[in-house]
Amino acid sequence: MAAMFSNTLRPLKRIIATVLLLILFLLTWAAIMTSLLGMRYDDQKKKVGNTVAKNFPVLILTPTGGDAHKPWILYYSELAQFKHDHPEHSFLIPENEQSDLSQEVSRWGRDDANQPAVQARFQGPAFHVENQKPEYQLIQVDARVKGDKDPNVGWYEATAKGVTPLCHQSYNRNAVAIEALIIGFLANSTFWCIVIYANLAGRKRRQAKLAKKEERPRTA
Repeated sequence: MAAMFSNTLRPLKRIIATVLLLILFLLTWAAIMTSLLGMRYDDQKKKVGNTVAKNFPVLILTPTGGDAHKPWILYYSELAQFKHDHPEHSFLIPENEQSDLSQEVSRWGRDDANQPAVQARFQGPAFHVENQKPEYQLIQVDARVKGDKDPNVGWYEATAKGVTPLCHQSYNRNAVAIEALIIGFLANSTFWCIVIYANLAGRKRRQAKLAKKEERPRTA
C-alpha cells in the first residue's frame, strides 16, 4: 500500500520540481536582464569625437525684450543657420531664468497650435545646468522626439556664442532590450545547465557509492 502511494506521488513530485525550476529560471533570467539593461543603457553615453551627431541637442536663447529670453532646442546640424539668422543669440542660460525656462520647455510637444514646429517636434524636453559660472556652463539637454521613446541626451560646454559637445546618448531602446533579452537568456541557460549537470553528477556519484556499499560481501 505504501509502495503504491509512493509511486502515485512520484509523478506529482516531478511536476512540482519542474514548475519550481521553471519559476527559478524565469526569476534569474529577469534579474540578469535587469542588470544587463542598466549596464547597456549606461554604456550608450559616448564621448563626442571629431564628428558630432546631427541630432545632438543644444539649447539656445534669443532675447525677447528686457532681460527675458526665448528658449530653442536645436540639433547641432541646425545651429549654423540659426546663429546666422539670430546674431543676438546666446548659449548661456541666466541663473535667474532657469526655472521659468525649464517649465516652458517641459510643455513643448503638447497639442498646442501656437507652438512653432521646431519646438512642437519634441516631447517635454528638459535641460540641466551642471555649474554656474559667468563665462561658461556645463549643460545637459534631453530632447526626445515626440512619439519616440528613444532617448536623445547631449552634454556640452557652453559659452555665450559657442558650444563644445562633450557626450551624447542616443540609441534604439528596442534594439538594446532585444540584445539584453538574448544575452540574458543565453547566460541564464548556461548557468542552469551547469547547475543541473552538477546536481546530476553529484547524484550519480552518491548512487555509485551506495551501490559499492551494497556489493561488499557480508562477513559471518
